[in-house]
This record gives sequence, structure tokens and C-alpha cells, in this order.
Amino acid sequence: MKKRGFFITFEGIEGAGKTTQLEKIYRALRRKNIPTVKTFEPGDGIFGKKIRSLVVGNFKNKIGIETELFLFLSDRAQHVKDVILPSLRKGKIVLCDRFTDSTMAYQGFGRGLPIQLLEGMNKLATGGLKPDLTFFLDLPVKEGLKRIKKRGSKNRLDREALSFYERVRQGYYRLARYNNKRMKILNALTPSEKLHEQILAMVNALLKGNIGNAKYK
Repeated sequence: MKKRGFFITFEGIEGAGKTTQLEKIYRALRRKNIPTVKTFEPGDGIFGKKIRSLVVGNFKNKIGIETELFLFLSDRAQHVKDVILPSLRKGKIVLCDRFTDSTMAYQGFGRGLPIQLLEGMNKLATGGLKPDLTFFLDLPVKEGLKRIKKRGSKNRLDREALSFYERVRQGYYRLARYNNKRMKILNALTPSEKLHEQILAMVNALLKGNIGNAKYK
């Protein structure tokens, strides 16, 4: 076993503030001169951009549930190979906006695809890679949709029904209960700076070896 970097993911429904909090942590770690990479799914990299335009593009054409799943998994497989694993092997911290929990919450609990099937497909796409720490930024669905509306333009997933996002949110809760050592539930209605302090405290604890797994085979 050799030491590797830490893999930290940010999860939640649309409007939860994942990207904002990830950026704050990225800047905080960089200020400490800690080698850190920020990335996201779907869409980071040349291959990912093409997939993102298909799966979350701003258009009204319907995509089959299975097609949507395979596109997300294809993006993830390449993303792990090209970005995440190389960075971890160099000892860097990788901050990722969405990862396998998104597939479980959206395509599993939201779309209704079999959970066990998705677990196996995620394992195939990632080679078994799991985050050391995951932040689930939780907020009421109506509040999330309100925030999306303020942003202006919507993508395909933003147009889903309220009931879909309620299933996704409850799915995240179930995932967090099942993975309670890795997955931390945070109130996304908390003022941004205070929320950042909470997240940073847990990241610092991870780096000090109090939580998480710092080994890679």
C-alpha cells in the first residue's frame, strides 16, 4: 500500500450550492500550498464536454433513461482514468462536483433503475474508486428550484418535476445513512461563510488522519 491524495466529493440537488462551496475549499487549500485539483461531472475534459452537451444540454428532446445512464457512466469512466486517478497518485487532493452518489440518487431513486445494478455499473466505471469524504448539501426542493430560476437559463435536468427532485433528495438521505462514515449531511440553508467553515473543519480533520482512508493499492 502506498500513500495517495484524498478524494472529496460534493453532492446535492440543483441549487444546493455545491459548486460554490467546492470553490471555497479549493481556494482555502491552495492558500495553504496544498496541491489540489478541482473537477466536476459530467463534462470535465474534451471527452466529457461532448457528453455533457448530450445529457444536460439546454434542449427539449427526450433521452431514454438507459441512454442517460450510459452517457453518465461513460463520462465517469474516462474522468477517473484521465483526471482523478492520476491526480490522486501524485498525492493531490481531488475535489469533485458530483460522482457516483449522483448516479445512485438521480438514476436510481429518481428514475427508478435498480440500485444493485447501478452499484455494479458504478464499480465498473470507477474501478472501485470511492471518495474519502462526501458532503451532501441538503435543502428543500422548492428552495433549490427557486435558486435555479434566479440563475436564468435551465438545462434539461432543471426542467424535471418537483416529485422527481423529492425522490432524489430522499435518495441522498438513504445513501447518507448507509454511508454515514463517509457522507456528511449539511444544511444548505446555512449562510455560505458559516457552511464553508463547517466543511473546512471536516476537510482539515481528514487531512490530519482523523477521518477517511489515506491509502491506495
